[in-house]
Amino acid sequence: MSRKRRGSYDVEYMRIVVGLIRDGIGAKSLARRLGVSKETTREWLLSYRIGGEAALMGERE
Repeated sequence: MSRKRRGSYDVEYMRIVVGLIRDGIGAKSLARRLGVSKETTREWLLSYRIGGEAALMGERE
């Protein structure tokens, strides 16, 4: 899993992280393991819940 690309996270990376959280891995422990802030992982999850994968890509309805 690549971590960063040009100062932002790769959409596929965010999708995998969100999937792991949805599968029951805690956002805080996963963030610690991956070296990502827990706030960032929670923002990704919230974006996904609101707008699906399109929201992770920065697209808005």
